[in-house]
Amino acid sequence: MPVMVRCLTAQSSYGVTQDTVLIQLGIDACDAAEKAQRAHGDEKARLLDLSQDLRERELVGWLATKTEQMPDGDLLGASLAAMGIGNVHLLRQNIKLAHEWYMRAEALCPTNDDAGAVKQRNNLKTNKLQLDLFEATRFLHQSVMVHSLVMKPQYNGRRGTALNLHASGRYEVLLDAIKSEIGSYHEFCAVHLLVHADNLKVV
Repeated sequence: MPVMVRCLTAQSSYGVTQDTVLIQLGIDACDAAEKAQRAHGDEKARLLDLSQDLRERELVGWLATKTEQMPDGDLLGASLAAMGIGNVHLLRQNIKLAHEWYMRAEALCPTNDDAGAVKQRNNLKTNKLQLDLFEATRFLHQSVMVHSLVMKPQYNGRRGTALNLHASGRYEVLLDAIKSEIGSYHEFCAVHLLVHADNLKVV
Protein backbone atom coordinates (compact mmCIF):
# COMPACT_ATOMS: atom_id res chain seq x y z
CA MET A 1 0.00 0.00 0.00
CA PRO A 2 1.64 3.30 -1.02
CA VAL A 3 2.08 5.94 1.66
CA MET A 4 1.68 9.64 0.94
CA VAL A 5 2.45 12.46 3.37
CA ARG A 6 2.17 16.22 3.20
CA CYS A 7 5.55 17.85 3.76
CA LEU A 8 5.63 21.01 5.86
CA THR A 9 8.37 23.50 6.68
CA ALA A 10 8.93 26.50 8.91
CA GLN A 11 8.09 28.95 6.14
CA SER A 12 4.88 31.03 6.08
CA SER A 13 3.06 31.92 9.30
CA TYR A 14 4.58 29.54 11.83
CA GLY A 15 6.35 32.26 13.79
CA VAL A 16 9.80 30.67 13.91
CA THR A 17 13.06 32.63 13.92
CA GLN A 18 13.57 34.03 10.44
CA ASP A 19 16.81 32.15 9.76
CA THR A 20 16.84 31.96 5.97
CA VAL A 21 19.46 29.19 5.89
CA LEU A 22 17.45 26.88 8.16
CA ILE A 23 14.21 27.70 6.38
CA GLN A 24 15.84 26.84 3.04
CA LEU A 25 17.05 23.50 4.45
CA GLY A 26 13.43 22.68 5.29
CA ILE A 27 12.19 23.77 1.87
CA ASP A 28 14.83 21.64 0.11
CA ALA A 29 14.03 18.67 2.39
CA CYS A 30 10.34 18.96 1.56
CA ASP A 31 11.11 19.16 -2.13
CA ALA A 32 13.15 15.94 -1.93
CA ALA A 33 10.43 14.16 0.05
CA GLU A 34 7.72 15.28 -2.38
CA LYS A 35 9.77 14.02 -5.34
CA ALA A 36 10.47 10.74 -3.51
CA GLN A 37 6.73 10.05 -3.36
CA ARG A 38 6.67 9.96 -7.17
CA ALA A 39 9.97 8.09 -7.59
CA HIS A 40 10.85 4.40 -7.37
CA GLY A 41 13.74 2.16 -6.43
CA ASP A 42 17.19 3.66 -5.98
CA GLU A 43 16.03 7.16 -6.89
CA LYS A 44 13.35 7.10 -4.21
CA ALA A 45 15.87 5.87 -1.63
CA ARG A 46 18.34 8.60 -2.64
CA LEU A 47 15.74 11.35 -2.31
CA LEU A 48 14.58 10.10 1.09
CA ASP A 49 18.18 9.93 2.31
CA LEU A 50 18.69 13.51 1.10
CA SER A 51 15.50 14.70 2.79
CA GLN A 52 16.48 13.08 6.08
CA ASP A 53 19.99 14.55 5.97
CA LEU A 54 18.63 18.05 5.35
CA ARG A 55 16.06 17.69 8.11
CA GLU A 56 18.69 16.48 10.60
CA ARG A 57 20.86 19.51 9.82
CA GLU A 58 17.81 21.76 10.14
CA LEU A 59 16.91 20.21 13.52
CA VAL A 60 20.41 20.84 14.91
CA GLY A 61 20.22 24.43 13.65
CA TRP A 62 16.88 25.21 15.30
CA LEU A 63 18.03 23.77 18.62
CA ALA A 64 21.17 25.93 18.43
CA THR A 65 19.12 29.09 17.77
CA LYS A 66 19.09 30.25 21.40
CA THR A 67 17.96 33.64 22.62
CA GLU A 68 16.88 35.09 25.95
CA GLN A 69 13.29 34.29 25.00
CA MET A 70 14.22 30.83 23.70
CA PRO A 71 16.97 29.44 25.95
CA ASP A 72 16.42 25.90 24.62
CA GLY A 73 16.46 26.95 20.98
CA ASP A 74 13.62 27.50 18.52
CA LEU A 75 11.51 24.53 19.57
CA LEU A 76 8.77 25.15 17.02
CA GLY A 77 11.27 24.98 14.17
CA ALA A 78 12.85 21.91 15.77
CA SER A 79 9.44 20.23 16.04
CA LEU A 80 8.76 20.83 12.35
CA ALA A 81 12.16 19.37 11.43
CA ALA A 82 11.64 16.32 13.68
CA MET A 83 8.22 15.75 12.13
CA GLY A 84 9.87 15.89 8.70
CA ILE A 85 12.24 13.11 9.76
CA GLY A 86 9.21 11.12 10.95
CA ASN A 87 7.63 11.66 7.53
CA VAL A 88 10.72 10.23 5.83
CA HIS A 89 10.52 7.11 7.98
CA LEU A 90 6.80 6.79 7.23
CA LEU A 91 7.56 7.01 3.50
CA ARG A 92 10.14 4.24 4.04
CA GLN A 93 7.33 2.33 5.81
CA ASN A 94 9.41 2.08 8.98
CA ILE A 95 6.61 2.28 11.53
CA LYS A 96 8.79 2.13 14.64
CA LEU A 97 11.06 5.02 13.66
CA ALA A 98 8.14 7.10 12.36
CA HIS A 99 6.43 6.71 15.76
CA GLU A 100 9.63 7.67 17.59
CA TRP A 101 10.19 10.82 15.56
CA TYR A 102 6.56 11.96 15.75
CA MET A 103 6.79 11.55 19.53
CA ARG A 104 9.98 13.61 19.57
CA ALA A 105 8.28 16.28 17.46
CA GLU A 106 5.41 16.34 19.96
CA ALA A 107 7.81 16.67 22.88
CA LEU A 108 9.60 19.58 21.18
CA CYS A 109 6.45 21.44 20.15
CA PRO A 110 5.61 24.41 22.40
CA THR A 111 2.44 23.97 24.44
CA ASN A 112 1.35 27.61 24.25
CA ASP A 113 -1.58 28.96 22.23
CA ASP A 114 0.52 30.76 19.62
CA ALA A 115 -0.87 30.18 16.13
CA GLY A 116 2.23 28.35 14.92
CA ALA A 117 2.28 25.96 17.89
CA VAL A 118 -1.43 25.19 17.51
CA LYS A 119 -0.96 24.61 13.77
CA GLN A 120 1.97 22.28 14.41
CA ARG A 121 0.05 20.24 16.98
CA ASN A 122 -2.70 19.79 14.39
CA ASN A 123 -0.07 18.78 11.79
CA LEU A 124 1.25 16.12 14.14
CA LYS A 125 -2.23 14.83 14.89
CA THR A 126 -2.93 14.45 11.15
CA ASN A 127 0.36 12.70 10.44
CA LYS A 128 -0.04 10.33 13.38
CA LEU A 129 -3.50 9.38 12.10
CA GLN A 130 -1.94 8.65 8.70
CA LEU A 131 0.68 6.49 10.41
CA ASP A 132 -1.95 4.63 12.43
CA LEU A 133 -4.02 4.02 9.29
CA PHE A 134 -0.99 2.69 7.43
CA GLU A 135 0.00 0.48 10.35
CA ALA A 136 -3.50 -0.97 10.61
CA THR A 137 -3.92 -1.71 6.90
CA ARG A 138 -0.40 -2.11 5.51
CA PHE A 139 -0.93 -5.73 4.37
CA LEU A 140 -4.43 -5.27 2.94
CA HIS A 141 -4.66 -6.58 -0.68
CA GLN A 142 -0.93 -7.31 -0.65
CA SER A 143 0.85 -10.52 -1.66
CA VAL A 144 2.16 -11.87 1.62
CA MET A 145 4.02 -14.80 3.15
CA VAL A 146 3.02 -16.37 6.47
CA HIS A 147 5.78 -16.94 9.02
CA SER A 148 6.43 -17.78 12.67
CA LEU A 149 3.04 -19.38 13.34
CA VAL A 150 3.19 -21.50 16.49
CA MET A 151 -0.26 -23.11 16.56
CA LYS A 152 -0.33 -23.85 12.80
CA PRO A 153 3.32 -24.17 11.76
CA GLN A 154 2.37 -26.19 8.67
CA TYR A 155 1.38 -22.90 7.01
CA ASN A 156 4.69 -21.15 7.62
CA GLY A 157 6.32 -20.22 4.32
CA ARG A 158 3.03 -20.35 2.40
CA ARG A 159 2.13 -17.37 0.23
CA GLY A 160 -1.19 -15.78 -0.47
CA THR A 161 -3.21 -12.56 -0.52
CA ALA A 162 -4.49 -10.54 2.45
CA LEU A 163 -8.19 -10.12 1.61
CA ASN A 164 -9.73 -8.42 4.63
CA LEU A 165 -8.87 -6.91 7.99
CA HIS A 166 -11.12 -8.18 10.78
CA ALA A 167 -12.21 -6.28 13.87
CA SER A 168 -9.93 -8.56 15.90
CA GLY A 169 -6.96 -6.93 14.13
CA ARG A 170 -6.17 -10.13 12.24
CA TYR A 171 -5.95 -10.39 8.47
CA GLU A 172 -7.95 -12.90 6.46
CA VAL A 173 -5.38 -14.44 4.12
CA LEU A 174 -6.19 -16.67 1.17
CA LEU A 175 -3.19 -18.95 0.84
CA ASP A 176 -2.31 -19.97 -2.70
CA ALA A 177 -2.93 -23.54 -3.81
CA ILE A 178 0.39 -25.29 -4.39
CA LYS A 179 1.57 -28.61 -5.76
CA SER A 180 4.56 -30.68 -4.79
CA GLU A 181 5.84 -33.80 -6.47
CA ILE A 182 6.50 -36.80 -4.22
CA GLY A 183 6.11 -39.74 -6.56
CA SER A 184 2.95 -38.14 -7.91
CA TYR A 185 1.42 -34.67 -7.76
CA HIS A 186 -0.17 -33.86 -4.43
CA GLU A 187 -2.23 -30.71 -4.33
CA PHE A 188 -2.47 -28.37 -1.35
CA CYS A 189 -5.73 -26.50 -1.72
CA ALA A 190 -6.16 -22.78 -1.24
CA VAL A 191 -6.77 -22.09 2.44
CA HIS A 192 -8.40 -19.18 4.29
CA LEU A 193 -6.47 -18.26 7.43
CA LEU A 194 -6.74 -15.53 10.07
CA VAL A 195 -3.27 -14.16 10.81
CA HIS A 196 -1.83 -11.39 12.97
CA ALA A 197 0.24 -8.71 11.25
CA ASP A 198 3.34 -9.90 13.11
CA ASN A 199 3.08 -13.19 11.20
CA LEU A 200 3.01 -11.62 7.74
CA LYS A 201 5.49 -10.05 5.41
CA VAL A 202 5.00 -8.58 1.96
CA VAL A 203 6.48 -10.60 -0.92
